[in-house]
Amino acid sequence: MTDPAFGPVVAVCALEDGDTRVLAEAARLAGPAPLSALLPIGRPGHLGLLPLDPEEAEARLAADLSERLAESCDAALSRHVPAHIRLGKPFLETIRHVAETGAGLLVKAAEDLDGLAAHLLASTDQHLLRKCPCPVLLLRPEAAVPPKRILATVDVDLSDADQPETQAALNRDIVLAAARLAALSEAEVEVLHAWEAPPEGMLWLFAEDRLAGQTYTMEIERDAAASLRAFEEEVRGDLEAAGLAEVPVRFALRRGAPQRAIPEEVAAGAFDTLVIGTVARTGVQGLIIGNTAEDVLNSVDCSILALKPEGYQSPVL
Repeated sequence: MTDPAFGPVVAVCALEDGDTRVLAEAARLAGPAPLSALLPIGRPGHLGLLPLDPEEAEARLAADLSERLAESCDAALSRHVPAHIRLGKPFLETIRHVAETGAGLLVKAAEDLDGLAAHLLASTDQHLLRKCPCPVLLLRPEAAVPPKRILATVDVDLSDADQPETQAALNRDIVLAAARLAALSEAEVEVLHAWEAPPEGMLWLFAEDRLAGQTYTMEIERDAAASLRAFEEEVRGDLEAAGLAEVPVRFALRRGAPQRAIPEEVAAGAFDTLVIGTVARTGVQGLIIGNTAEDVLNSVDCSILALKPEGYQSPVL
């Protein structure tokens, strides 16, 4: 690497056993860039019952938590890391801290849910994926850290994109981010484009020429392959310019709707980390996470690195 992978990194902690894993991965990805630890916590309702001024009670709580967080960081990393406590809605305080510190990456353990919701992302994580201005890395407990196999998902069919130039730039950013992750852990990257031919069934049913559906599907696949080849040629230049030309990156097509094809590829390839864009628009519309991305993220059990396009503005800042 010729430059820091992601810039300043914020590690979100919870004063739990999983903090060691989060801090170690955040420190590895930060490299020489600044690293800070953050504990966002909701304001406890019982503070109002104490015989103290509410502000004094919050100050004492924050001081105690800050000391415990600093001790946790020292034990995990054997070095001093700035420790920050923020009281309020955790996702809001996390995003505000990211903005104030100019963080280039947020690292957090994915919150565990039980039962039928085990693969779903919890509320705080969903908010961060929607609204955090910097890339968010959610570490799943079962996934290898550091990763050895990374899947980067792109959509090179720009014909239906709301903002084609934004989508094209996001595609390149996704591959570069995946390659940066890989370069730091000697991992390999697969860049996947999922393609589908939605009206094929209707063609099979109504076309007089029974080969019409097959011909149509072959044309869609050929166009998808051509678009992916053109994208590969372009992004290879970006990788070389970033000093990442030696990272093993292969490009692949998989037939099917992304909501199904991407989780199937994650499982089939035993990927440790999925790199995906969660918002493909800038401006006010960026408030809403893409339905495709949300379906995919709730269907995989690997770690997730989620990116938003350059120029994205968080609706809560």
